[in-house]
Amino acid sequence: MKTTNKTLSLVALAISIWCLACNNSSTNNSASSAVDAPTSDSANYVSTADSGVMVGAAMMVPQKTIVQNLVGSSAHSVLLTAIKKANLEETLAGKGPFTIFAPSNTAFNNLPNGKLEDLLKPENKSELSKLLTNHIVSGNYKTADLKDGMELQSLAGNILKVSVKDGLVKVNNVKISLADAISNNGVIHVVDALLQP
Repeated sequence: MKTTNKTLSLVALAISIWCLACNNSSTNNSASSAVDAPTSDSANYVSTADSGVMVGAAMMVPQKTIVQNLVGSSAHSVLLTAIKKANLEETLAGKGPFTIFAPSNTAFNNLPNGKLEDLLKPENKSELSKLLTNHIVSGNYKTADLKDGMELQSLAGNILKVSVKDGLVKVNNVKISLADAISNNGVIHVVDALLQP
């Protein structure tokens, strides 16, 4: 009888230790997520370290192309429409690699009244293409690769100036609100304003 009681006590102790360890682990994971989550003006942006980046209620993952990742993002529906109208879909689904400073819907909504509608008209395809390609550079540039004072040439031929101060990365004075959404053909950085030449 004493052996059975000792065995039960040991089992109960082991279960208690295991439960305590599980609680600590989930608490640590929650704290880690809170620290890793980037700050942004856009409420839908939540980062998860290894499995991808949540953007516009969709997970951007390294197994998909830039276009495939943008398709899932409700925060980039305007950008995706613009990419299709400018016939850049095939390019951004191609081998790359590309780094895109992807304007959110907020960025396009800040255009003057009627400007977006005008840009999306077939006769303004060239202007739309120039605007969009000004947000794209050749190569893989994660935020760790972007240095203060660095200049990148956009596919539109314009120079994009990088500034880094206190860990905040800006391109042409526009803050990167969510960084390093990795695709299999490049990197997506979310911006909430359009990059002007």
